[in-house]
Amino acid sequence: MPWQGVPRPPIPLGLRSYGLLRNSTPLPSSSMSILSELLQMPEVQEAREYYESGKFNLAINRLVRTEEICQSAGMPELNLFAVDSLAHLYALSGDFSKEASYRAKCVQAGLDLQQVEAVVMREDRVAPEGRMSTKICTSSEIKETKPGFHSDYLAFEAVHSSCLTDVKIGLLNVSMIHQAKSMAVRLGKDGPSLQRACDITEALAMLDGSHPSSTADDAEAFLTDLCQSLDKDGNQIPVLGACAHVFLGLAQQQSGAVDVAKSHWDAAMSKIDRPAMVGEAAVKIAGLHLLCLYYLEKKELKLADDTAAEALNIAETSNLLDAVDVSLLVIAKIRVETGDFVVAEGLLRSCTANLTPKKGLQPSMWRLKILQDVTETYAGMMEKMTINNKSRKPDGDLAREKLAELETRFPVAAQAASTLRNRKFPSWYMQVVRPNLPLLLQEKG
Repeated sequence: MPWQGVPRPPIPLGLRSYGLLRNSTPLPSSSMSILSELLQMPEVQEAREYYESGKFNLAINRLVRTEEICQSAGMPELNLFAVDSLAHLYALSGDFSKEASYRAKCVQAGLDLQQVEAVVMREDRVAPEGRMSTKICTSSEIKETKPGFHSDYLAFEAVHSSCLTDVKIGLLNVSMIHQAKSMAVRLGKDGPSLQRACDITEALAMLDGSHPSSTADDAEAFLTDLCQSLDKDGNQIPVLGACAHVFLGLAQQQSGAVDVAKSHWDAAMSKIDRPAMVGEAAVKIAGLHLLCLYYLEKKELKLADDTAAEALNIAETSNLLDAVDVSLLVIAKIRVETGDFVVAEGLLRSCTANLTPKKGLQPSMWRLKILQDVTETYAGMMEKMTINNKSRKPDGDLAREKLAELETRFPVAAQAASTLRNRKFPSWYMQVVRPNLPLLLQEKG
């Protein structure tokens, strides 16, 4: 299984799938032809091999060359395949500045592709001299064309992904998220769901402090209205209602209303009984973890233990590697509280081994973020432990030193991980709203 920071079940090549939608969007035959040719390039094949082995920087080097070739071809879709993959790799590397730069390129390529497709659709208007019209379509003319085409999905995806990157950086471009909402309208039956996803992304920015004109208090009111609206829809898209209630619970927690927060996390869990896809599993696990920590704070250790076991089971069943390690971390915290330090230490050591990259490989920023949490929990526990009247603090200090050594080797990823960790950024949300792996990095179909 490739180490990619945000694990997923295998998806057939050429399908674009969102964590919140149960259907996949197949590429048109013309796009599959372009993709098949691109996948034969030595640079692309080498990039995928490096990516799958955890050598992100080498994969980036190969894809930069691929981008140059695609740009010279003058085909927006070809270019979009390349820059989308580069944005993903820079995100894993924690280089948010370069990720943002490539997200901007994705947006431009997506809009260019819309232009091309709109022109093709209007070419049934034969010019007076018998030639086909080649005029560039305006944005208003694009809106007049039939919605739901392949280019509309790619353009929406590019704009919304750019918004998610902005939130990670710490400043949402409000006009961009509104643009994504308006673009979602063109996406046929998927449009309303993806529009709601944009609403939740904007609410996350409010909660996170990355919204330029709204606060956490605004987020609470915004999410209250959103939850009421989604609840009235009758749970048509369970993952959206669950996400909204999880975030509303976080807003209530920030304001000190922890019991009210718990009621919203319970409501979120009631939306999803048995997760049927990655997005549902991700939000279910996130909600269960929040409930675990609530029970832990209330000293309801049996409930905390049972809830953590459920989260771990879902994570293992869904093959969500990050969620498995976070679940083990939560269980370790419960074991510490019950005084079972031996089991807790074993769990934390297991997590550390899972999360530490092998020699020569690069850690993904997301997994490094979890490793920071695990190391601090382990070191904190060691400070309180003794064996044969000797403090275990040196063991905790050694764990911190090993982490510091890893962070020194990968300072960009370490800084990004620390920043998001300090902000308590919900990394699981990316598994809900981002599509599956970029096409150039997918396993061969």
